[in-house]
Amino acid sequence: MNKFYTFIFLAFISISCTNKSVTTDLKETDSMQETNHSIIGNDKDDHGCIGSAGQTWSQLQNSCVQVFTIGIRLDPVIETADTAVSSAFIVFNSDKSQAEIFLPDADVSVILPNKDGATYSNTEYAYDSDSGVLYQSNTEIYKQ
Repeated sequence: MNKFYTFIFLAFISISCTNKSVTTDLKETDSMQETNHSIIGNDKDDHGCIGSAGQTWSQLQNSCVQVFTIGIRLDPVIETADTAVSSAFIVFNSDKSQAEIFLPDADVSVILPNKDGATYSNTEYAYDSDSGVLYQSNTEIYKQ
């Protein structure tokens, strides 16, 4: 019986020694990867918003927001089968006197003042909150 326990003990020590070298190799590999790649979540913009967390700067909220969480999703009117759907989002200020549009390919959002209660517009864009449609130059481009 003592030989059995001795064998188990030696096998355990042998395996333990092997794991240390594997662990050391993995630590060296991890440290090499850290120097070659940026840290996830370390992609803050000029406002401190973290793009990889889905944050973008809101002019109306004056803070970083996740538009897909607080905004109204507007899907494109024309969708093509071979491309991904890129939605626009709209966010309102607290008194609904202004709306902010976040377009998928734009670098900055667009502020639209409220014109008559249901319509928000500027010279290029108009949003009808009753129908949930966003127009660009009088052409329907996104809708709820």
